[in-house]
Order: sequence, then structure tokens, then C-alpha cells
Amino acid sequence: MAQVLITRSKAAVAVRRDAVKTGQAFRLKNKDGSLGEKVYGHVGRNGKNYSINLESGEVSSSANDAKQVVVVGKFSLTQHRFASGQEIKTTREGVQDNQVFRAKGGSTLYANMGKLKDGRFASINLSDWRNDNYAVTNVDDRNVEVVGNYSITAEVAS
Repeated sequence: MAQVLITRSKAAVAVRRDAVKTGQAFRLKNKDGSLGEKVYGHVGRNGKNYSINLESGEVSSSANDAKQVVVVGKFSLTQHRFASGQEIKTTREGVQDNQVFRAKGGSTLYANMGKLKDGRFASINLSDWRNDNYAVTNVDDRNVEVVGNYSITAEVAS
């Protein structure tokens, strides 16, 4: 899913999970001091920390603010709009991962981030995603219009 550019770094400083800013990529610090294999991108905070696995695109949340992580880079989202007339009308549940959609009658574009383990849908407002502007909702039968796709680009130190 993500285009990952690997750079080398000798220093890795652990910080609390709640210190990670939107747009930063991080790895979890294991109890033995090693870094986890997965690279996540922080996408928001609202009582829980929301992130996306930068390789699989899977969205996740964590209430553990004290968990130690290492910021290893940054990531960005880029949208790719369909040609006019190619939009797809569907329900919120019908929106696929990596698709960009807008609510029926609305103009705000959202990137679908997938489902959390509890079944709620996660999405990010594409025009303001670096300011924790995202939504998590239970609504799955709302009418929406898919207007394109998005991609994630990450620059990550190993």
C-alpha cells in the first residue's frame, strides 16, 4: 500500500504514544528494547490514539498513552480523483479501503481508513487530516459517493 523510502539512523529515542503527532510514522518498542516490525502512521486522537499500518492499511486504536514508541519518519496521504461521471454511489459500508468518498449532498472528501476491531468505520477529512480531523462512526447504511482513491507515501528510517 505505502511507498516506503528507507533511510538509516543510528539514534532511536523512545517517546510515549501520546507524544506522536499526526503525520508521523512510528514503531512500537518491545519490552526487550527492540522495535516492532510494523510501521504505523498516527492519524488522530480522541480519547484513544488512532493509527494506520503503513504496509497493510489496517486501522487501529489504542488507549495506552504510556506505551513506548519510536518515531521513525513521516507519511502523507495523496488523493486521486476519478474522472467526472465515474463516481460510484454506495452505502458507507460499501466503501472499500483506500477509497475517497463524500456524504450524499456534501462536498467534504474523506479517506476511508477501514473498520476498527469493534466494527466502527474510520475515515479522515482529506482537506484537514494533519489536524486530527477524522471520524469514527457506527453508521453503515448512509448513502455516500466514492469519488476516487488515495495512496500513502512514507519516509521511514530503519
